[in-house]
Amino acid sequence: MKVSLSEKWYRFCMIVLKQFYVNILWIGFTLLGFVVVGIGPATVGMLAVQKEFVLGNDDVKVFSTFMTSFKEHFKEAAILGLGYLFAGVVLATNMIAIPNFFSRVLFGTIGFFYLISLIYIGPVCVQLGIDGIRGKVKASLILGFSYLQYTLVMMVVLVIAYAAVLLHFGVAFFFGVAVGGFIVTKFTSMVFNRARNHIQEMEI
Repeated sequence: MKVSLSEKWYRFCMIVLKQFYVNILWIGFTLLGFVVVGIGPATVGMLAVQKEFVLGNDDVKVFSTFMTSFKEHFKEAAILGLGYLFAGVVLATNMIAIPNFFSRVLFGTIGFFYLISLIYIGPVCVQLGIDGIRGKVKASLILGFSYLQYTLVMMVVLVIAYAAVLLHFGVAFFFGVAVGGFIVTKFTSMVFNRARNHIQEMEI
């Protein structure tokens, strides 16, 4: 059945509106948890909604999907959020404060591992049935490096997307997190589909 131009436009507008809603939910629940506690659970909630969009479910119930994932993963996501925030601050501080070239190279290398794990950890929590925080962090690193070509392309796309989004404050505020979440979910879903057998071994 052929879809009319007006129907396509309506669906596009609804997706944009829902992405705006997801972004507002992320901001609201992150602030509700005083950022440090709220950012992890809010991120997995947002990524759960993005997973539905990537699967083609444009009629996803945004709030209920967000809240289900937010509650289900709250404890682990809050701990992970705190851990990654702390590690990021430590790495950034050392990169800036230590003048030694070799130390900066060392922390830069550690930072690259950190960045890959940071990108994958949310989708791993939402999409994979891996138990425990340690297992999830391990999976984020293994998958990120096993499919490094996807990871690097994803990073480039994220940089380009945010370079464009940040030119307009309104777009950055109302859609910034949602844009990044969709890109990350799209690429990590491709990785997870390709790594299906490897993931099953990690889930056992």
